[in-house]
Amino acid sequence: MPDSLSVIQHDPEMALQEQSIEAAYQESVRAESSAKTQQQAASQRTRTVTQNGATAAADTVPKAKAAPARQGIMLVAHQEPQMPVSPRTVGSPTTSWVIMGLVALFLLVSMRYRNNFRFLRGIRRDVLSKQPANDMFQETVRETSFLILLNLLCIASAGVLLFGAFEIDNPLFRTSQRWYEALGGVTLVVAGLYAWQWLTLFITGRVFRGPKATRHWLRGLAASQGLLGMVLFPLALLSIFYSKILYILVITGACAYVLTRILFICKGFRIFVKGSASYLPFFYYLCSVEIAPVVLTWTLAYQVCTGIAGG
Repeated sequence: MPDSLSVIQHDPEMALQEQSIEAAYQESVRAESSAKTQQQAASQRTRTVTQNGATAAADTVPKAKAAPARQGIMLVAHQEPQMPVSPRTVGSPTTSWVIMGLVALFLLVSMRYRNNFRFLRGIRRDVLSKQPANDMFQETVRETSFLILLNLLCIASAGVLLFGAFEIDNPLFRTSQRWYEALGGVTLVVAGLYAWQWLTLFITGRVFRGPKATRHWLRGLAASQGLLGMVLFPLALLSIFYSKILYILVITGACAYVLTRILFICKGFRIFVKGSASYLPFFYYLCSVEIAPVVLTWTLAYQVCTGIAGG
């Protein structure tokens, strides 16, 4: 039996079929290789376009320059540790008593006033006039009590505002359990300032000017303090309810105090100074009544507030 190779060689049809199969196989290999080559070329073109686009975009955006590194010592301001401060509760019993006291004084003043404009004209006259009124019935018991109540209202309102000024300086006062005692101590110090002013004016006027001028001078002091009380009362109430504007209220009260004292000093100058020999006693009055007592009152009231409230 002849072998298969000999049969293939002597059979022309089988040889032709074998050649066609071989040719078809070679053609498929070439087609597959061409398709791979085209795919690689397309991928290469895509990567090239992407890289060129990124390069162009990078060229259009300005490059941020890196900040040069700095070496050295940095100074940082010292910060005090912030302590949580809880404001006073307006509805607390002690705060209610303070509000009731101020309102009660205001109601008493209103009851003595009763739409009597003569009282306001009397206050204006006592603050601005150089000579006392000649009407012997001008000063009545009702008018005197009206001025006394206004002065009490002024003292109470000034104590509340002064305590508010201390709260701005030391917020721990408002969280103290004894803040109302500190407020009472500050109010007593303010009352002591008023008593010292009245006593000093009485002694100075009696020694240098006589009883009539002294009486008119003291009347001007009471009128100016009463006028100040009308301004300080609403400020004191607002300082209790609106602690966020406490600084503005205190500054407004201080400006009102300075203005009324300037009016009273001008009145005292016109009453007291009658010649060159009167300048020295008037300077003594300014130091002993208008300057030194105010500074001492601030210092003493702050010490009292600190000692009671434990600030």
